[in-house]
Amino acid sequence: MPQQQPIQQIPANQPVRGEEPGRRPKFDGNNAFQVELRHRVDEYLRSTGRRPRDCWQMYLKTAILLAIFKYIRPIRTIPGSTN
Repeated sequence: MPQQQPIQQIPANQPVRGEEPGRRPKFDGNNAFQVELRHRVDEYLRSTGRRPRDCWQMYLKTAILLAIFKYIRPIRTIPGSTN
């Protein structure tokens, strides 16, 4: 049976493995994947006649969700309630 190694706890003020405050990940600058993806998406939209933005279904969905949350929020904030 293999020996279990003790779990080492990292103090809260130390960064987690691989993270350094204030630094962002660096990429090699090869954006061939992004260029190809954009090309394929543009070709799909052109062939189907769809627009990349301004989809009425998304506006409807957003309006419904906002209406639901506007209705639910006052219910949850009734004075004297435990929620």
